[in-house]
Amino acid sequence: MRRIFYIAVVLMCFRAGADAQQVPLYSQYLLNGFLLNPAVAGSE
Repeated sequence: MRRIFYIAVVLMCFRAGADAQQVPLYSQYLLNGFLLNPAVAGSE
């Protein structure tokens, strides 16, 4: 039982580190709206 608990804790630590990264495509959305929505050309 203890072994399963330790494995779960280690896996949660790796998961927390992965959430800290940003997706580059979405972080640049404010500078270039065409990346996600081509209809931006008609709205400007």
